[in-house]
Amino acid sequence: MKIVVIGAAPTGLGAAYRLQQLQKDNISSAINVELVVLEQVNITLIF
Repeated sequence: MKIVVIGAAPTGLGAAYRLQQLQKDNISSAINVELVVLEQVNITLIF
């Protein structure tokens, strides 16, 4: 299963953390899950 979390605000990070906990506890439905967290970053470079 593939899961995409859009936004790394507290809810998105909480979802990623909870999935990691489930995988650590060997919950069968969470073992083969790929997780991607997407976050927009605005970077301004001044030279």
